[in-house]
Amino acid sequence: MDAGRSVELMTVFRCTRALLKRIHAAPAPVNVPSSGKLGDWFVTVVLLKPQWWLLAVSATTRLPVLWPARPFATMATRFPGSLQDVLRGLGVSETAIATELDAMGPATFGPTNDRSVLGTLNEFSVALRWAREDRPSESACKTALWLADTPILPLHDYPARMARKAFEG
Repeated sequence: MDAGRSVELMTVFRCTRALLKRIHAAPAPVNVPSSGKLGDWFVTVVLLKPQWWLLAVSATTRLPVLWPARPFATMATRFPGSLQDVLRGLGVSETAIATELDAMGPATFGPTNDRSVLGTLNEFSVALRWAREDRPSESACKTALWLADTPILPLHDYPARMARKAFEG
């Protein structure tokens, strides 16, 4: 990279078709990756009666984040607070959390582009329904942390452990 060029800060939300329809976003190709350590975020909408929820999964660590879907128009501005709660729950330092949130930048919406990450998102969606049925009053953050302790076969690791490693160095 040239010393004179600055890095563009951005967060890419790679949304499922169902979510793109709800947020009225045209699926445009996004060729620049997210600027944060956790990479692009794959996001879907999940109905956990009586409420709609958004479930996001980091492309690099598969770390899940869960937050209320409504209002859909503000999903990107409400995401950092939920991510911050999950990272705190994992024991990530406040300095590392602040650095990640600063690196996120404005949101861009695009279609999903990785079947493996999409598979993890779908598996977490199913597990999420069971978890919320068994523990309906559990916080979204606590549920996301529970999902983060689910082994991910393609990566041969746990999202929680991978996310902690991403912030160690």
